[in-house]
Amino acid sequence: MRTIGSAYCVPIMGADELSVAPLPPWNVRSFIGASSDARAIANEAEISARDPETFSASFAHSLLRGVEVAILDAPSHRALRTAKLIAADKRDSVSLVFTRSGSMTAHQDGHTVQARPKTMFLLRSRAIYRYFAPGQVSIVSITIPSSTLPLGLLRNLRTVTATPLAMSVLTRSAIAYIEALVTSNNSPNEVEARQLEQQLLLLVSGLIIENFGSPRRGPATDSAYLAAAVLSISANSSTRGYAPRDVATATGIDLRRLYRIFGAESVSIAELIRDTRLERIALALTDPSNRSLFSDLAMQAGFRGVDQAARAFRRKYGKSMRAYRVFNRP
Repeated sequence: MRTIGSAYCVPIMGADELSVAPLPPWNVRSFIGASSDARAIANEAEISARDPETFSASFAHSLLRGVEVAILDAPSHRALRTAKLIAADKRDSVSLVFTRSGSMTAHQDGHTVQARPKTMFLLRSRAIYRYFAPGQVSIVSITIPSSTLPLGLLRNLRTVTATPLAMSVLTRSAIAYIEALVTSNNSPNEVEARQLEQQLLLLVSGLIIENFGSPRRGPATDSAYLAAAVLSISANSSTRGYAPRDVATATGIDLRRLYRIFGAESVSIAELIRDTRLERIALALTDPSNRSLFSDLAMQAGFRGVDQAARAFRRKYGKSMRAYRVFNRP
């Protein structure tokens, strides 16, 4: 398994010792051996396997300030978050679960999802859940504090858990974003970690808004509109000519209100569009299999030309695209 960031390997010897050590700024990788009463995934769920003697799984865990990203690669197993574990864990959070490969069945709040490869759904930490993976499976979970969600969405959480998310443009963009994130071998600095945290918070909020918001009223708060706008930018910024007016149209609000909402943020609409394009280029530059010309990367990201992209890239990252590629590739 390719891990997030620079991996710190922690051998796990027995069920009582199973834990995620606080070693990194970015990543811990653990190798899990399970017995019938083993607990895994940062002690969030009890897991059991068909053959406890030979069960072996790989678990990568990253903390981006307040957001947790975890990958579990494991053979057939079951998992249960019990009332006892909930009582011992005071966090109130929502997890976006993405099945990268394999399949699983999850249950929570009377909802059931049959998660095939490339399926996304939600789970809440304050309610019992269970899932079953019949074979080898790779799962990514992005866990955010419930308090960061728009207030209008919190009342709906009981109805949206363990429900497959529609395969929309936004969902496909989210899948591509998560795949790029979890396969990255580069540890983010503090500024990048803060940006990733905000993007993931808005990603989860936007998916909830799209799948479970009222189609008549749309997002009801400025924070919900902000999430929808950011996710629209994430999905469409690679279109050349994409501008703030397009964001307002996609979000369904007046352009002046959109400017006012972004006025309270640390980045303007135009800056966010530009930075999203630059992040696409930066991700491509760190991919050893990507041999595209800089001019092609610029056009694919939505810039009008390589000169415009090169100037913006140097201002944001402090080095040229060529130097960034050399420095960040293994």
